Amino acid sequence: MQVTWTNQEDQLILSDFLKEKGLSRRFLTKLKQVKGAIRVNHQPVRVTWELVKGDQVELDLPKEEANPHLAPNEGGLDILYEDDYLLALNKSAGQTCLPSPQNRSSSLANKVLAYYIKEGAENLKIHPVTRLDKDTSGIILFAKHQYIHHLMTTRSHLTKKYLALVQGQVTPTEGVIDLAIGRTEDSIIKRQVKQGGKPAQTSYRVLDQSNQASLLTIDLLTGRTHQIRVHFSHLGHPLLGDSLYGGQAGIIDRQALHCQQVDFAHPLTGQRVHLQAPLPEDLLVLSQRLKLGGV
Repeated sequence: MQVTWTNQEDQLILSDFLKEKGLSRRFLTKLKQVKGAIRVNHQPVRVTWELVKGDQVELDLPKEEANPHLAPNEGGLDILYEDDYLLALNKSAGQTCLPSPQNRSSSLANKVLAYYIKEGAENLKIHPVTRLDKDTSGIILFAKHQYIHHLMTTRSHLTKKYLALVQGQVTPTEGVIDLAIGRTEDSIIKRQVKQGGKPAQTSYRVLDQSNQASLLTIDLLTGRTHQIRVHFSHLGHPLLGDSLYGGQAGIIDRQALHCQQVDFAHPLTGQRVHLQAPLPEDLLVLSQRLKLGGV
């Protein structure tokens, strides 16, 4: 995989330029061991090279092999966006993101690896940038190299927007929930609002309400495990279908939560990328049954 930039300054040492681009000293050392991996205007150079404005800086990123414990498994992928560096998918409810002892071969990661192999990708290591619970649908983003993953998690200003159906009428109709979250003492899975837990902030706005439920748009200001589910359960408005956190069972077969929108600055161009995933059929049907609009 190659990355290219145009230098915008005079008398800038190449090593300083590369550090500004997020390359660690360790990563630079690895690149320097590969002949010709660092170039300016198509010519191999040392990192002590002095750049002038307009120089084209090119890097060949180290090849990444697949995890030998991850088995490829061909399956349908709903691709929302793809370029040389990123892959965005619309995940269905019930699909796990990563392998587990109970599901080692049919996770989304297994399917992405099979897709990379089929497409002849040079790098086969799986780098999820975002994750969703098994029964949450919506946008999942993968980086196609460790360096791209690093940029996405440190410099992309990534934001996520969710749609959720919760029990009851939420008041006030908009606000920020600022309550720390930690593990419960009797479970390694379940979380709770907990003094001394990790800071967690959830911004929300009510789109529509009925006597039975509220339709919310939600912005995660932090990314704690089960954050949305825990916060609204604590307020007495668990997600519909979320039996783990007290949600009404039988009305839908999973928690009524969908990652609808992801926005970020592209790690190489800096341009904003806007991704949107349509609401799945089960949530559309439930919204209509509850006479909730705004979706």
